[in-house]
Amino acid sequence: MSNMTLNTKVYAGTTAVINGVSHWVERSAGIAALFSRVRASLRVADLIRIKTDLELPYPQPEGAPVCCGPDEQRLATFVGTIRMHPSLTAAERTDFRTRIKDLFSSAQIIALLDDLDQQV
Repeated sequence: MSNMTLNTKVYAGTTAVINGVSHWVERSAGIAALFSRVRASLRVADLIRIKTDLELPYPQPEGAPVCCGPDEQRLATFVGTIRMHPSLTAAERTDFRTRIKDLFSSAQIIALLDDLDQQV
């Protein structure tokens, strides 16, 4: 499975698809508890369903009081599900993908994520 790069971090694809789910892991933090993971699956039936998630643990800031118990992490997670009718053409799927990309690049969504500001 090929690697993917997200914000300059390289996620290595695992060699196997497990239960229909592809896995990628980014290990630069050096500690397994801080490895970032991406998972993706595809199901084609009455509707096409693509599920993906990104899990990104963050280390405790140096000198900061401990925020969490031993089983808790400072974790950011994205979970997304795409559903499409199987009759969509390649051009329509490309249009849809481009709109999703643009949605997450829009000033409104960036303000939500970066500034926690919904008033944009």
